[in-house]
Amino acid sequence: MNAGTADTLAAGNARLSLPARSVWLVCAKGVQMGGGFLFWIVAARSATVPDVGLAVATVSAVMLCTQLGILGVGSAAIIALGGGRPVRQVLDSSFTVVVAASLLCGAGYLVFARVGDSPAAASGVLFVLLFLVAASAGTCVICLDQVSIALHHTEGAALRYALGSVVALSAVGALALAPGRATPFELVATWTLGSVVSVAVGTFQLRRWAGYRFRPSLSRRPAWMLVRTGVPNQMLTLTERLSPVLVPLILAHVVSPTQAAYWYPAWMMVWAAFTAPISVGMVQFADIVRRPQDAGRIVLLGLKWSLLLGGCLCLVLVVAAGPLLGLLGGVYADASTGALRVLTLGLAPFVVLQAYNAYCRATARTREATLLGLLLLVVVSVGTAAVGSHGPLAVAVVWVSATALASVFAGTRLLSVLHRTEDAVHG
Repeated sequence: MNAGTADTLAAGNARLSLPARSVWLVCAKGVQMGGGFLFWIVAARSATVPDVGLAVATVSAVMLCTQLGILGVGSAAIIALGGGRPVRQVLDSSFTVVVAASLLCGAGYLVFARVGDSPAAASGVLFVLLFLVAASAGTCVICLDQVSIALHHTEGAALRYALGSVVALSAVGALALAPGRATPFELVATWTLGSVVSVAVGTFQLRRWAGYRFRPSLSRRPAWMLVRTGVPNQMLTLTERLSPVLVPLILAHVVSPTQAAYWYPAWMMVWAAFTAPISVGMVQFADIVRRPQDAGRIVLLGLKWSLLLGGCLCLVLVVAAGPLLGLLGGVYADASTGALRVLTLGLAPFVVLQAYNAYCRATARTREATLLGLLLLVVVSVGTAAVGSHGPLAVAVVWVSATALASVFAGTRLLSVLHRTEDAVHG
């Protein structure tokens, strides 16, 4: 497939505006998070609270490996395809790099992590294989989402997540109906199955959209281009995405698996609302790459739609926090309802941070944004370890406070650079 074909694909979907593509992504993430929430509802009723906590910690470790293994290749693919590079060359190199990197990250985690009484201690080789499959499949799902953005086919993500969720829910439902309590290993295995199905669906979609079939390729020049462009972007992404991964791990290992189990559902639900600014931010990024002269208008439009979509979701969470958490059990509702409501207050500062980061990605200004994100990550991690024993509400207050302070700096800087860019364009 050549660059001209890629241009035809994009042109054929040009009718999808920034809001439309953002809404499709938000719907897709809503399906993903909704399916995940239902999964943990069933899991909570099929296993003990400590075992659910251990499964949550393992899933968080897998997510950590996916965030490390993606290497920013998805963002680099958006830049490369936006610049007219051949689709087949970009995608072959992208998927080869992320699979290899995720396997290395997964193996590294298994070597250096202290498994203690985690599922690995009891499952041995089977756990190792499961963990590596989960890491590579999860990383490919992330890359598929970003390739879909680049090809203007964001509508495909919802189907991938829906089918993956149905399969995972069916599998964990079978565990709930079976006699005895489910083990952490079994919970992680059913969760992984959903990711594998999502990858299979994404492979079929790429074939239908672009006639693309994956062929492993590590040609030095395109692979190096992707890594060189992607790593700075991934460093920035890690500062955004490691917080929700590290907090459950910190709680599980520093405080207790029970506190991790109480925290995770509240964070998972609010993260569903925060996928709105994340999704809009990725579309902003892709649009600014193609039309840098319109950066100011794109950023303002993105801010409006992020607040609109995310605000509606947060309002639902505030009103229904107790009943939603109560679906997992009364102890979860008692422990986490206040934390969920406090976390929704972080939407506005999170929207500002996402807009700032999207602009920095598109204009190769990632260093400053990464430093800000690292500082925020350190504050949240240290704060979690310090107050985690006081429960999810204390952790939520730390996260919202730190994010609000960071957004003040990010918003000020974003206004400054946009004013300078506008002056340069009209000057």
